Amino acid sequence: MSCQNNIKDYSLIKHKKKQSCKKYVFFIIIATTLFMMSCKSDNTNTVAHGNANPLLAVKFNTPYEVPPFEKIKSSDYLPAFKEGIKQQNKEINFIITNKEKPNFKNTIESLEKSGDLLNRTNLIFDNLTSANTSDELKKVAKQVAPLLTAHQDSIKLNSKLFKKIKYVYDNQAKENLTPEQKTVLKKYYDEFVRAGANLPETKKEELKKINPRLALLYLKFGDNVLAETNNFKLKNQVTYGR
Repeated sequence: MSCQNNIKDYSLIKHKKKQSCKKYVFFIIIATTLFMMSCKSDNTNTVAHGNANPLLAVKFNTPYEVPPFEKIKSSDYLPAFKEGIKQQNKEINFIITNKEKPNFKNTIESLEKSGDLLNRTNLIFDNLTSANTSDELKKVAKQVAPLLTAHQDSIKLNSKLFKKIKYVYDNQAKENLTPEQKTVLKKYYDEFVRAGANLPETKKEELKKINPRLALLYLKFGDNVLAETNNFKLKNQVTYGR
């Protein structure tokens, strides 16, 4: 009987050791996985796991990739705009410094694909401020407006970039462009011309000073209209049938 008990005890100890060993191996695997995940780039791991700005996530982990408004704070927008500007500046610089002869793909298509983060942040912010603004968001808008204006000027008044766009536009007959591509090309060419791309450099500098002021005035006008609309009260009630 005692021998059987000893055997049982030994088996139990052996089983516990195996279980302990399995748990230890499992812990090592989990720890290693977490460590490897933490070594990923900031854009994929840090942002996606909520340790930083949710607006900087490469992809929203929500149904239909709807922005996670419940996680976004007013203070998240300005850093997201700045990061978006930084990323698009790199993309624009890549287009400008490309040594290949300008064509639709390496100029217009690359320009069209640039600024994903900035465009997404701007769409979210514009929709939110239009539908559910607040004093905090208004303050952010006043900070963002001059930044976005200066950024757009740095693109559309960039003589090197416009030179490439103009080359593609003037030589489009040499490329087998589809009607849709021709439309996109014309859209970009016209946008740059209307923004002042053909102006002399001195006039461009003047325009760069004017545009941020206009952006703030436009913002102020919108805020004034909203304030007046919210303050409106119907003083006299009209009684019909008397």
